[in-house]
Amino acid sequence: KTNARAWVVNVDNESLDELKDGWSDYVRQELDVKSKKDGRDALIAKEVTVPRIAENTGDLRAKFFTEGDQSKVAVAFTTGYSIALNTKDNPDEAENLRRLVKNFVKYYKTDKLNEQIAQNEKREKDLESSYEKNEREQKQLTKHIGKI
Repeated sequence: KTNARAWVVNVDNESLDELKDGWSDYVRQELDVKSKKDGRDALIAKEVTVPRIAENTGDLRAKFFTEGDQSKVAVAFTTGYSIALNTKDNPDEAENLRRLVKNFVKYYKTDKLNEQIAQNEKREKDLESSYEKNEREQKQLTKHIGKI
């Protein structure tokens, strides 16, 4: 709906729904901002103040899309009707927005890796438990065969 200059970043081959959930979690935890759906593949936090980006109130917009096998996120901060932060007119604020986008990717990837580690640890425990159960069963069967 709105054309704006944005920071665009690749996030490997990720599900757009997972990226949207990750963005919502990130802005809620890090910025205390709630984002809402804005079309099919976009989220917006309307009329918010984000001191980490700029002193002005504005809309924090995120658009999620794929190009080839790459998932991408485009993030813009618009401070007025179609007035978006850019490196020419707002270099400091644009750099703050770039850092925010970069930190989101770190947050998202770290969260995904921690989730995978937790799943692998659970799987490892399940496999160890199954292995121990099989060893006990083998010993019982070996004893039983010896008696026979």
